[in-house]
Order: sequence, then structure tokens, then C-alpha cells
Amino acid sequence: MSMLQVRNLPPDLHEALAERARAEGVSMSEYVTRLLRRDLARPTMREWAARVAAAPATVPAFDLHRTLDDVRVEYSPAAAPDQAPADTAPSA
Repeated sequence: MSMLQVRNLPPDLHEALAERARAEGVSMSEYVTRLLRRDLARPTMREWAARVAAAPATVPAFDLHRTLDDVRVEYSPAAAPDQAPADTAPSA
């Protein structure tokens, strides 16, 4: 197995790592190894962006104007495009 030495580790970071390792019931070396494994299992932002860019678009086409009209009606029926506003009725 290889060794890794971290120099100039701030004391507060060292203490936080030690505290978490104790809470997990493992050595600090084991805890840091787990952190590194977990981090390296995830793609970098550049890898993720490349994967997303290469993926086929899955968003279905839709009519934006119709969708906005539907939402307006849902929140305010008086805003329906083919319906006169409710407050324009003649007063008695």
C-alpha cells in the first residue's frame, strides 16, 4: 500500500478529522481514506458537464405560450385569454 503525507494541515482541520474518526470508531487514516474514496467516486464538474452535454435531450417539446396561459388560469381564472375580466361588469 502507498503512503500519503499531508503537510501544513491546519490544527482545526486535524482536530475535526480526529473527532470524526473517533465518532466513526476508526483510525484517522481509515477515515481519510474513506473520504478520499467517496470523493474520487464522484465525477469532477468537467466530467459531469461533458456527460450531460453528450446525453440526448430528454425534454419534450411543448408550447410555451399555452403552458403560460394554463398556469395563469390556474392561479387566476380571470386571467384566461378568452374570458373577460370579472371586475368589468356594469355596476348597478
